Amino acid sequence: MTDHHYTVVGRWPFPPEMPGHDRSEPATPEDAEKIRLLSRPHVSNRAELDEEVSINLVMRDCGRWRPNTARWESFDWKVPGDKLYAAMKADRAEHAKRVADLKSGLAKLSPDELEALEYHGFQRPGM
Repeated sequence: MTDHHYTVVGRWPFPPEMPGHDRSEPATPEDAEKIRLLSRPHVSNRAELDEEVSINLVMRDCGRWRPNTARWESFDWKVPGDKLYAAMKADRAEHAKRVADLKSGLAKLSPDELEALEYHGFQRPGM
Protein backbone atom coordinates (compact mmCIF):
# COMPACT_ATOMS: atom_id res chain seq x y z
CA MET A 1 0.00 0.00 0.00
CA THR A 2 1.09 3.55 -0.68
CA ASP A 3 0.29 7.01 0.55
CA HIS A 4 -1.87 9.27 -1.60
CA HIS A 5 -1.17 13.01 -1.46
CA TYR A 6 -3.77 15.52 -2.61
CA THR A 7 -4.57 19.19 -2.21
CA VAL A 8 -7.83 20.90 -1.36
CA VAL A 9 -8.46 24.54 -2.20
CA GLY A 10 -11.05 26.81 -0.66
CA ARG A 11 -11.92 29.61 1.73
CA TRP A 12 -13.04 29.88 5.34
CA PRO A 13 -14.68 27.93 6.84
CA PHE A 14 -12.81 24.67 6.49
CA PRO A 15 -14.95 21.54 7.01
CA PRO A 16 -12.98 19.93 9.89
CA GLU A 17 -14.75 16.57 9.53
CA MET A 18 -13.60 16.07 5.92
CA PRO A 19 -10.04 14.81 6.51
CA GLY A 20 -11.41 12.12 8.82
CA HIS A 21 -14.14 11.30 6.35
CA ASP A 22 -11.48 10.77 3.66
CA ARG A 23 -9.18 8.94 6.10
CA SER A 24 -6.65 11.73 5.62
CA GLU A 25 -4.42 13.89 7.73
CA PRO A 26 -2.55 17.13 7.15
CA ALA A 27 0.63 16.54 5.16
CA THR A 28 2.69 18.99 7.25
CA PRO A 29 2.42 20.90 10.53
CA GLU A 30 1.82 24.04 8.44
CA ASP A 31 -1.20 22.38 6.83
CA ALA A 32 -2.48 21.36 10.28
CA GLU A 33 -2.19 24.99 11.38
CA LYS A 34 -4.12 26.19 8.32
CA ILE A 35 -6.89 23.72 9.14
CA ARG A 36 -6.96 24.89 12.76
CA LEU A 37 -7.21 28.56 11.73
CA LEU A 38 -9.82 27.96 9.04
CA SER A 39 -11.95 25.78 11.35
CA ARG A 40 -12.53 28.62 13.84
CA PRO A 41 -16.15 29.79 14.14
CA HIS A 42 -15.07 33.36 13.29
CA VAL A 43 -12.39 35.25 11.36
CA SER A 44 -10.25 38.05 12.73
CA ASN A 45 -10.52 40.25 9.63
CA ARG A 46 -12.38 40.53 6.32
CA ALA A 47 -9.32 39.54 4.28
CA GLU A 48 -9.48 36.02 5.77
CA LEU A 49 -12.92 35.54 4.19
CA ASP A 50 -11.67 36.29 0.69
CA GLU A 51 -8.31 34.51 0.78
CA GLU A 52 -8.21 31.22 -1.12
CA VAL A 53 -6.08 28.66 0.70
CA SER A 54 -4.45 25.41 -0.41
CA ILE A 55 -4.11 22.60 2.11
CA ASN A 56 -2.12 19.45 1.45
CA LEU A 57 -3.51 16.21 2.83
CA VAL A 58 -2.25 12.65 2.81
CA MET A 59 -4.04 9.33 2.97
CA ARG A 60 -1.77 6.76 4.61
CA ASP A 61 -1.69 3.23 3.19
CA CYS A 62 -4.76 4.02 1.12
CA GLY A 63 -4.53 1.54 -1.73
CA ARG A 64 -7.10 2.65 -4.28
CA TRP A 65 -8.96 5.08 -2.01
CA ARG A 66 -9.69 8.57 -3.39
CA PRO A 67 -10.93 11.76 -1.76
CA ASN A 68 -14.68 12.36 -1.85
CA THR A 69 -14.48 15.31 -4.23
CA ALA A 70 -18.25 15.73 -4.52
CA ARG A 71 -18.51 16.06 -0.74
CA TRP A 72 -15.64 18.56 -0.65
CA GLU A 73 -17.52 20.59 -3.27
CA SER A 74 -20.63 20.59 -1.08
CA PHE A 75 -18.54 22.65 1.38
CA ASP A 76 -17.30 24.93 -1.47
CA TRP A 77 -13.84 23.35 -1.45
CA LYS A 78 -12.20 21.89 -4.56
CA VAL A 79 -9.86 18.96 -5.16
CA PRO A 80 -8.10 20.19 -8.31
CA GLY A 81 -5.99 17.07 -8.73
CA ASP A 82 -8.96 14.69 -9.03
CA LYS A 83 -8.94 14.37 -12.82
CA LEU A 84 -11.30 11.38 -12.83
CA TYR A 85 -13.98 13.36 -10.98
CA ALA A 86 -13.48 16.37 -13.27
CA ALA A 87 -13.91 14.19 -16.37
CA MET A 88 -17.03 12.54 -14.91
CA LYS A 89 -18.53 15.92 -14.03
CA ALA A 90 -17.82 17.24 -17.55
CA ASP A 91 -19.41 14.13 -19.10
CA ARG A 92 -22.53 14.55 -16.99
CA ALA A 93 -22.82 18.22 -17.97
CA GLU A 94 -22.40 17.36 -21.67
CA HIS A 95 -25.02 14.62 -21.41
CA ALA A 96 -27.48 16.96 -19.67
CA LYS A 97 -26.96 19.58 -22.39
CA ARG A 98 -27.53 17.05 -25.17
CA VAL A 99 -30.72 15.74 -23.52
CA ALA A 100 -32.00 19.32 -23.10
CA ASP A 101 -31.23 20.06 -26.77
CA LEU A 102 -33.02 16.88 -27.84
CA LYS A 103 -36.08 17.70 -25.76
CA SER A 104 -36.11 21.24 -27.13
CA GLY A 105 -35.92 19.94 -30.69
CA LEU A 106 -38.67 17.38 -30.14
CA ALA A 107 -40.94 20.04 -28.63
CA LYS A 108 -40.83 21.89 -31.97
CA LEU A 109 -42.11 18.94 -33.98
CA SER A 110 -45.72 18.50 -34.97
CA PRO A 111 -47.71 15.49 -33.72
CA ASP A 112 -47.43 13.95 -37.21
CA GLU A 113 -43.64 14.37 -37.21
CA LEU A 114 -43.39 12.79 -33.77
CA GLU A 115 -45.60 9.92 -34.88
CA ALA A 116 -43.36 9.36 -37.92
CA LEU A 117 -40.29 9.19 -35.68
CA GLU A 118 -41.96 6.70 -33.37
CA TYR A 119 -43.10 4.64 -36.36
CA HIS A 120 -39.44 4.31 -37.38
CA GLY A 121 -38.42 3.13 -33.91
CA PHE A 122 -37.34 6.38 -32.27
CA GLN A 123 -38.10 6.32 -28.57
CA ARG A 124 -38.45 9.68 -26.91
CA PRO A 125 -36.47 10.25 -23.71
CA GLY A 126 -38.49 10.63 -20.50
CA MET A 127 -39.95 14.11 -20.37
